[in-house]
Formats: sequence, C-alpha cells, structure tokens
Amino acid sequence: MLFLQEIHFAPLDRANLLPINLDVGMFGGTKGDVNIGAKVGMQFFAAMTTAVYTIVATWAVLKLTAAMVGGLRVTEEDETQGLDLSLHEETGYRY
Repeated sequence: MLFLQEIHFAPLDRANLLPINLDVGMFGGTKGDVNIGAKVGMQFFAAMTTAVYTIVATWAVLKLTAAMVGGLRVTEEDETQGLDLSLHEETGYRY
C-alpha cells in the first residue's frame, strides 16, 4: 500500500507515521502480497479459540467456587427475606 505513504495527514500526524501504521496494521506490511482469506481465517480461529477458552475457564472457576462454598445460590427463603437480613443480619432499609 505504497499510495498511503504519499498522503500526508498533517496536522494530525506530524511524523507522517499514520500511513505506515495503517499499512502494517491492516496488511502486515507486505506491500500488497496478502492472502486476506488466510488472515481473516486466522483471526476467526483466534477469536473462537479465545471464546471457547473463556467459556471453559469460567465454567471451571464457577464449579470450583461452588464446591468450595457449598453452592452459588442462596435459598429461596433467604432471597425472599432479603440478603442483607439473612446473610449479614443487617437491615438496608427501615420501613
């Protein structure tokens, strides 16, 4: 993308680095010899890998936490009564 280097973006880019960064960031600095399909495929694979890893890690942490503290939910009675009163024996609001 040599044509980007011929454009001067002053006064926003005094060192004229924006065209170079756009070229390297979008096209890997290959000056047009780019297989866009391979790059998009690689980015899609990386995004899906990250999503799967995050889902699995979150599930594992929640299961570990539930096993350590005896569950992640309070009873329906405690929820109806209010968690301030049932868990901390405090009242958040006085009626």
